[in-house]
Amino acid sequence: MKKIKLLIIYICLFSFINVSAATFEIKAVDSTTIKEQETKTFDVYLKKDSEEEEINQIEFDYIFNSELVSVSAKKNEYGYAQSDNNGNIFITKAKKEITEGIIASFEITDISAEDGKTDFYIQNVKVNETLLELENNPTINLTLKKVITTTTRAKNTSAKLTNFTVNNATIKPAFSDKIKEYKIYVTKDTIKQITIRPSYEQSGVTLEVECTLGCTSDAATPNKLNLIMGKNEATFTFTSEDEKNTDEYKFIIYRGPTTDGSNLLSSLSLEGIKLNEEFNKSNLDYTATVPYETENLTVNAVSEDENADVKIKGGDNLAVGENVITITVTSAETEEKKIYNITVIREEFVPKEEPTTGVVPVIEENKNSSNSNLKIIIIIGIISFLIIGIAAYFIFFHKKKKTKNSKNNQSKTEKNNILETIDENKEPTTVDDALKDLMLTKEMQIENKAPISKD
Repeated sequence: MKKIKLLIIYICLFSFINVSAATFEIKAVDSTTIKEQETKTFDVYLKKDSEEEEINQIEFDYIFNSELVSVSAKKNEYGYAQSDNNGNIFITKAKKEITEGIIASFEITDISAEDGKTDFYIQNVKVNETLLELENNPTINLTLKKVITTTTRAKNTSAKLTNFTVNNATIKPAFSDKIKEYKIYVTKDTIKQITIRPSYEQSGVTLEVECTLGCTSDAATPNKLNLIMGKNEATFTFTSEDEKNTDEYKFIIYRGPTTDGSNLLSSLSLEGIKLNEEFNKSNLDYTATVPYETENLTVNAVSEDENADVKIKGGDNLAVGENVITITVTSAETEEKKIYNITVIREEFVPKEEPTTGVVPVIEENKNSSNSNLKIIIIIGIISFLIIGIAAYFIFFHKKKKTKNSKNNQSKTEKNNILETIDENKEPTTVDDALKDLMLTKEMQIENKAPISKD
């Protein structure tokens, strides 16, 4: 857009409106001829019929041929408050009272791409809420010129997006040229179709759409998607005008309720221990009681969103009495947290009573029966060998002792018989016999440990 402000040529091309309050006119900055895709500025002027007249507000409609040109009201730079509502301009005093001169400006762009003529005018003018009775509307005649291109421009090389929009949906995260994956939430079940409208860095970009889950792409308009309930996935591939560069974006579309981005659990339990309360994802507090022998607990916590971060603190080295286990769930989307608590009571130690009756030892059966049988056979063999050895020893020792005792007894009997014979005869017949008797008597006394008589 070019504005030659140094050469301001104002051409009046309208009929003046004579009223008791004021007169309006439209003037073109530079020229009323607009080339193809060119934009020019047009000002609306006010002239008071009386300097004493105080004007607080002005309202009017602006009309143009929408097929040939596009019109936008510029931001008011003349000290007034201005609003634009579907072709209606409303101006009120802001920093100063409305005075003579420019009160509003418009930018008009030639979009026809053909030679032609059109008009831009204002109507339904109100001053201080009073509608002016106009014979003719203030009008400016525009001449449109097609641009003849004598050279062929180089094809655009970029396939990048500058943004994209979707009606009746929420997009996460906000658009960034560095992010290639987005989630779109369509909360109303009645919406069965959405259109993803991309804005390009350069013109001439072509688009291919592939629905990889759930959705289907419209044949005539690829970026228009028909959705199923739940999760849908689509890949958009953009190709530059020169077909040398591509850019790919992935869209995950949820129609209806979804747990994506949730910071809640889908299940919570203790391994081997039952919670006192039934699990409900909205309930954050639970209790459990464990015997004294339990020192550690394993917590099983599953999040609704598989991408959520779950951290468990506690459950190890339980103290007797109250222990608190915390499970913190952080959303992968918003980083909001939910904290679940399990209060675990470990019971006091209770000593076992001593049994009053004999305890029958229980031999635990070895899982490997073959090894157990082998051990039993070896033990029985050793015990049998010991029994046989001990029996043999006692039998041999006892027999030998018995034989010796028998011989001693026989010798004693013979000697006793001799002594008796000696006692009966009293007198030995010869000296030799007396000596023999004396020797035999001493020998017998020694064996019997009896004292030897002096006689």
